[in-house]
Amino acid sequence: LGITLNVDDFRSQWERAKRDTASRLDFYRLKFNSWTEGQSAWIPLERWDSCKGPMPDLTNAPTYVAVDAGGTTDLTAVVAVSVLGGRYYGRSWGLAPTAAAEERERQNLVPYLRFTVDGSLRLIPGDSVGIEDDLYPLLDRLIAEHDVKALVIDPWQLRQLSQHYMKRHVTVYEFPPFHSRFNEPTTFLERAVIEGKLTHDGNSLLRWQVGHTQLNRDGKGYV
Repeated sequence: LGITLNVDDFRSQWERAKRDTASRLDFYRLKFNSWTEGQSAWIPLERWDSCKGPMPDLTNAPTYVAVDAGGTTDLTAVVAVSVLGGRYYGRSWGLAPTAAAEERERQNLVPYLRFTVDGSLRLIPGDSVGIEDDLYPLLDRLIAEHDVKALVIDPWQLRQLSQHYMKRHVTVYEFPPFHSRFNEPTTFLERAVIEGKLTHDGNSLLRWQVGHTQLNRDGKGYV
């Protein structure tokens, strides 16, 4: 410092890097030679927990619903985010086939069964989560009870769902899992948590997932 590195430049680089988690962790590794642990890679759980709170009446609030299908071995997730008074209110539902949950428990991979106790995860009998039998009823209820502006889906396995709701004149956006698509929403969510603008329902499954999330940056710098 002060010889090959200009102190003022280094300080300004550090101040910029502190604005989001991925940049801060990159700076730790590349500039401080400090390799952070995975569990500190994104949102600290104490900060996430501080966002848990009661939900107001969201009947007329603009609401956006996201769906990610897990097929036969992974989770299926539905998340609704409503906007009211400059705040974001998030609720989430997890679904998984009973066979997949039991198999992962046997292999000691994922403790899915613990998340069924408080209703954060609903087990579907059999080997898969059905689009018509399991997803449609949940989505139909959300659409009936809220001012749903759009469905956002990962197009994998969900073409049928997309066409079904577009025929009902529901706006559907496809969201493929690319860095360029995840970058802005990821940093926006982090900022909403840090600034206390997010209230969530305390879903224990989502909490467990947040605690295991690590950010990945591609060659263009997208998270």
